[in-house]
Amino acid sequence: MNIKRFPTYVDAMNALKEKIASLPRNLDRPKFIIAPEVYTFALEQIFYSLGRGSFDVKVTSFTKLYYDMLPQSAAISRAEAVAVVSAIAQQNEEKLRYYSGAFNKRGFALKVYETLEKLSSSGVEPDALNSDNVLLGLKLSDLKFIYSRYIDFTRGKLVDTVGRLEALTRFITDNDTVFDGSDVYLVNFDLFTKTQRSLIDAVAAKARQVEIYRSETINAYSMKRPPAVYAAFSKQQEYDRVADCIYKDVMEGKRFSDISVVGENLDYSRIKRAFDSRGIRFYYDKKRRLSESEPGRFIMRVMRCVTGGMTGDNMIALAGCRLACPDKSGRDKFIRFVKAHSAFFVSAKKQFDIADDPDRDEAEKVRLRLTEFVRVFSEKTLFSAEEFARKIDDVFSLAGVNGEDEKNGRYYTLIMQTALSLKKVYGDAPVQRDRLFSAYANMTDSIGVSLIPNETDAVFVGPVNAKRGIKIKKLYVTGFNEGVLPAVKEDTGLISDADINALSEEGVIIEPTAERQNDLMRDELLQLILSAGEVVFSYLDDGENKKSYLVRMMEKKTGLYSRGEITDDWFAGVLEEGEDEDILRAFPSRAACVQAALSPGCGRGYSAVRAALEREISLIRSDLSLSCPDVTEGGMTIRSMSPSSLKDFYDCPKMYFYKYGLGIRKPKDGKVAASDIGTVLHKIIEKYVASGKYDNPSSDGAAIADDELSQRAEFSLPVNARLKKYVRHDAIFLCEKTAAQLTGGSFSCVGEEIRFGDGEEGGTSFRVGGVRLCGQIDRVDAFGTKARVVDYKSGGKVELRPEDVYYGQKLQLPIYSEVARRMGYVPAAMFYFPVNDSGDAGLLKGYYIDDPILYDEMIKTKDTLAFDPEKKKYMLSPDVYEGVIKYALALAEKAVQAIKSGYCAAHPISKDGKTVPCVYCDYASVCRGRSAVRKYYSVQMEDMERAVRNEID
Repeated sequence: MNIKRFPTYVDAMNALKEKIASLPRNLDRPKFIIAPEVYTFALEQIFYSLGRGSFDVKVTSFTKLYYDMLPQSAAISRAEAVAVVSAIAQQNEEKLRYYSGAFNKRGFALKVYETLEKLSSSGVEPDALNSDNVLLGLKLSDLKFIYSRYIDFTRGKLVDTVGRLEALTRFITDNDTVFDGSDVYLVNFDLFTKTQRSLIDAVAAKARQVEIYRSETINAYSMKRPPAVYAAFSKQQEYDRVADCIYKDVMEGKRFSDISVVGENLDYSRIKRAFDSRGIRFYYDKKRRLSESEPGRFIMRVMRCVTGGMTGDNMIALAGCRLACPDKSGRDKFIRFVKAHSAFFVSAKKQFDIADDPDRDEAEKVRLRLTEFVRVFSEKTLFSAEEFARKIDDVFSLAGVNGEDEKNGRYYTLIMQTALSLKKVYGDAPVQRDRLFSAYANMTDSIGVSLIPNETDAVFVGPVNAKRGIKIKKLYVTGFNEGVLPAVKEDTGLISDADINALSEEGVIIEPTAERQNDLMRDELLQLILSAGEVVFSYLDDGENKKSYLVRMMEKKTGLYSRGEITDDWFAGVLEEGEDEDILRAFPSRAACVQAALSPGCGRGYSAVRAALEREISLIRSDLSLSCPDVTEGGMTIRSMSPSSLKDFYDCPKMYFYKYGLGIRKPKDGKVAASDIGTVLHKIIEKYVASGKYDNPSSDGAAIADDELSQRAEFSLPVNARLKKYVRHDAIFLCEKTAAQLTGGSFSCVGEEIRFGDGEEGGTSFRVGGVRLCGQIDRVDAFGTKARVVDYKSGGKVELRPEDVYYGQKLQLPIYSEVARRMGYVPAAMFYFPVNDSGDAGLLKGYYIDDPILYDEMIKTKDTLAFDPEKKKYMLSPDVYEGVIKYALALAEKAVQAIKSGYCAAHPISKDGKTVPCVYCDYASVCRGRSAVRKYYSVQMEDMERAVRNEID
């Protein structure tokens, strides 16, 4: 075996091409080129174009070799293996200590399987997983148990990649194969696992020669020519500019196939919008999960309605799926009807009977159709795996989807194959429906499906490693921001690098580590850039994201620096002072010209562009008359502020300005919205708590509900009669839950509807940033000197996550805790009390101090308090609890300072970084701001305590 090393993957590939071209033809003994599966198509084009043909040179992969040599040996698929792991955990949950309950979370079984696959490919046996460290020992104990059961289940079977490699190794060792006396070349591998190395050794023992063409790790930053670097203020603008540049490249003679656009976390929808508007053909090399395909989403939403109940949100989500409701008009009427009448506040099983609503009949038709889908799975809770698969097929049949469907046929086939494969895991035994749902969800999450088919002469768009070993004429690297590129694999696996290092001291070698993978990803990116002909970098410069250190290093090496970057000011300068040729180069497409014409600049270039698009621009301009700048002159004057208005500011400063600065509010339309129902229930619970009588919550709650509803005019209308029944029913239920909270433990209510911040300084009145903080606490309960604050919460999913506090979305409870302190109590717990139609209704959800005495005095039944005593999921140390309170007050002060300064930029926050809140904003029609969306990143409550200690920046 001969290992040849080269500076880059491209150099290695060129050397292999020269080697193959120099060898004589031998049709009896073809040359084998083995590469990772993802590169085989590109390598076939490269080597077959040398004129040698597929009879003289065979490009293959380990996976293709397996199916060629052992066509009858069916392996357990990755999805089936994930289901096996899930089933083992579900059936032995009581034996797990460290991961008990974790398998109920979607995606966790896949994470465990990837860990087992890593252990297996490293040749690590279950018995080797031991440690004297207490926490690591607990973790390894659970993994050892699952790993052992997994091996027992799969013994004698071939499982996914590792199983195929082991079977192929045995077959080549024991039989005459095409490798006997042949020349074998391996290329484009970044590393080999222990299992792969064993297979290569088996091939080398039979082949005439085996050569491995490898790349060295690169540490240079010098480029053949300086890159063009573009700083964009939004992701859409970044893709628009890239599309303009590609348009210009093609106009100047390049082919689409000469150009590649690479990056991580690429947004297909935005790319498609930018490229399609400029007529750019592109191939998006990206697989999405089978669960995210249209049929996959359809089945998952049906399952959500079965497990989570046919609530308004769940049924609206199901109706939003085209397969569930293909008629757009009917879908829109159903959603409007549900939102207008809160039709599923209790149940979706009853007929819509609001006769005077013009959409009632169409909405009822959709309701009947949706309930038919849900009813398929609702008949019983135990299914065999085969019955479960038939039920999925029944749902598809009701929707008219089958294998012949031109658009969704392949997804249907894959989903049915996945569902049927559950039988291999569970056999014929009856299984809980929810467990089958969980296994199915994990399996479809683990299966990738190509988004769009490949095209010839198209711009390649995909991840960085997709072009390994291929020289690119024009390369665009997008999203070149710190933490995005080079890609970073977080050390958050079930076995971390620290765990691997600890085990290595005992002679247990697990590879690769996250650190090693990060080095490889950095090397991959550098090689791609340094091997390309022309390079363009683009990154997001929106105040939240930083330019990658690699960009700075390469700018320094090429003498470019930041002053040479292409920014908005550069484009504006071209329009102000550039010649016609410069303008055409900077704004080559119609879409780019429209954007330029809408800009507020002036100059000869602006005038020329606007004149060319005069009519089109005048129509657009007429819609922009209410736009406002990002900063108001003289700032804003505020004398008081509530915790809820703080949320509005951190949601989006411009939204806060419209709502509080200009006083623009959404007009009342006379309809009863879900928030109105929450307000009514809120008031009923207040009155019930204030009564102090908790012996007969059903009758007392009913009497208070009747009294409150009779005082509200909207509920006296016939159109809302059905809704009134729903509200009354839920009011009684919530009063029963409230009574259980106040009688099942030692805490008692010491105040409800407690106002603070109304009087002079002192007591419960205090200021932040010179502004009075005022509001109202729904309830304060106390046990001795310890207090818990309770906030009644309507709306959708109610929970308090660390990220919600960290990003200023939910500061009420920490601020209320400070008020409780000023009332003379020690803050010990903060809870939301969901007042809605979810499964969490009436369940106290939040955090409390990790104090055994306090915990013993709290009510400890799962139907009234969210708690997890073993994992201490909702418990905080006193220092961290105090740090969260101080952090919330510091954020309040920062908001006050920003508002006083007049800051009102359109800068909304998105919990997933993809959904743009502007789409749903009440002020979207007047804002027109260039919104740079801020994204949630995962944090812990401890991060806030550390931020307070280090002073918030």
